[in-house]
Amino acid sequence: MTYTMRIFLVTCFVLMVGRSSMLKVVWAQESTDDKQDAVALRLASVVRDKGGRDPFNRDLERRTKACEALAKRGAKVVAVPAITDYLDELFQRSRTGGQEHLARVSNVLGTSYGRDAAPAVPILIRILDNPIDTILVYHSGEFHTRDEFECRVVAIDALRRIGTDDARKALIGAMAKDRNYRVRIAAADALGQLGSADAVPSLTKAMLKDSVLKVRVAAVKALGQVGSTDVIPDLEAVEEIESDKEFKQEIGKTIATIRRRSKEKTSR
Repeated sequence: MTYTMRIFLVTCFVLMVGRSSMLKVVWAQESTDDKQDAVALRLASVVRDKGGRDPFNRDLERRTKACEALAKRGAKVVAVPAITDYLDELFQRSRTGGQEHLARVSNVLGTSYGRDAAPAVPILIRILDNPIDTILVYHSGEFHTRDEFECRVVAIDALRRIGTDDARKALIGAMAKDRNYRVRIAAADALGQLGSADAVPSLTKAMLKDSVLKVRVAAVKALGQVGSTDVIPDLEAVEEIESDKEFKQEIGKTIATIRRRSKEKTSR
């Protein structure tokens, strides 16, 4: 056998071994993906499994934990429809209990899936728009429904993370009209984090006219995060007539922040 032939055979052998190893890796990966898909499907089936309706809502913990486990795996194609349907069911059941699970599942959709959870937006809006006046809790010297600290505020955060047009419109509406000032504050904070330019008119109105000073402060901070120079005249007008020192200081900080950011954009 010639030297050239030996080199050729050795090369062929090396290529065959390498290709075999690569195929083993691909097969192993496909096997792992199949196992993950199977686990995701099983978890989704637990989420959807209504079983027998338990008047004490003991079935909800198992299903909510399945949601949280499913979210850790991603699997958005399988997870989002199942979790969204479960959220809708929880909302229907919420007046007989289960508000904690409503908050936890809303949080899963917002934090784990973001914009991919857009199908859940209509349900999150219904949660935000429909207070569940069932359980009172005492906080900061006042009585409130637990819903105000869990379900609706978590729904606001989920809507912020999803960030669709409908989600932003719902946040603007809550900030402008909700009867609970804490919800208005949370909505203003969310709009500021989103940097929603379309929220500027409503935020400006809240800064000028809301009956609760904390809401006005939150609106000013949100305007600073949005960063539109168009609001500076309104901010200056309020700063001039405002009697609360801390509020005046916040307005001054916001004006300075907006001007600084405007200069930075211009200099780029």
